[in-house]
Amino acid sequence: MNQHGNRSEKVLLVAANSYDDRNLDAMKAKKSAHALPPLGTVYVATYVQTYGWPVELLDAERDLLSEEETVQEVLSRLPDGGFVGWTTWITTINKVMRIGEQIRLRRPSIKQFIGGPHMSAVPIKTMERFGHIFPYGVVGEGELVTDILLRHWGDTEYLAEVPGIVC
Repeated sequence: MNQHGNRSEKVLLVAANSYDDRNLDAMKAKKSAHALPPLGTVYVATYVQTYGWPVELLDAERDLLSEEETVQEVLSRLPDGGFVGWTTWITTINKVMRIGEQIRLRRPSIKQFIGGPHMSAVPIKTMERFGHIFPYGVVGEGELVTDILLRHWGDTEYLAEVPGIVC
């Protein structure tokens, strides 16, 4: 336990891959994947860990995971009631939506939220389109508000007043 206490619900932060699933087998054979970690996601994970949350990262881009493989990986890593946070880019938002929908259908107890450059660029439009899957979005520097979002999950009235969180 650290100075902020211990949190029991696991947090999985995911960077979906931006590749077309039809090309993944060829890319796996060549071992040609982007090797740099998703730094924004790493920053958020590090910060959230300091508040006592058990955090894991899933870099589906590096691991060349298909949509279905990403769904399976999330489901295998998260118990009922855990959190999954998605980093979204313009190139991944539709894929994240499809994966998130599958997770919502297969295990509705998993709490999902989105952040990243796409969410920060068009937060209202993103929530209008995907709020049924991701009830909360993080805009700007996620490390500043993700702990607040996790601690107050479900208290939409409170979270709606927090700068950097969109409901």
